[in-house]
Amino acid sequence: MSVRQHRVVSGLVALVLALSGLLALPSQARAATPVCALACDTLDPSKAAQETFAVPDRNINGRILRLHVSEADSMAWAGIDSGVTGDAVWLDRSWDRGATWDGLLGKAAIPGTWTGTRTLMCNVTDPVGHRRGWIRACGDANAVTCTDSFRPQVCDGARVRSTRRPS
Repeated sequence: MSVRQHRVVSGLVALVLALSGLLALPSQARAATPVCALACDTLDPSKAAQETFAVPDRNINGRILRLHVSEADSMAWAGIDSGVTGDAVWLDRSWDRGATWDGLLGKAAIPGTWTGTRTLMCNVTDPVGHRRGWIRACGDANAVTCTDSFRPQVCDGARVRSTRRPS
């Protein structure tokens, strides 16, 4: 059997194994596992117990990128204003101090005649998993940037105090 024939046969065997599920081929990144604490990820921001701005806003080509935080809920959401149709906003959340990120959480784009939009809220803490996360707002308005990251200092179930960290 020639080298070329051997490569073709090897490729066909790999394809058959992959299709039968016996060989794992690379796949796209999987969505972040939703977190449920006081409420589950994707809660509407209108349900927030409070709203603070824990980190400075960012300017992306004249658009305002903002991270909103409700420490009472231990949740955050992102907003983009002064934008145009198609500008997008989302949250990035990390459970390992920024080594890896659950990205594109709640991604939303500005529709038709609007000039801004926001994401749904996502948890900053995971009491069940004994985790405190870092969270930041990110946006795309002909350039991509993110705000500084926010992280609660204490998560004792009664009160959450926080710090911010440059991204």
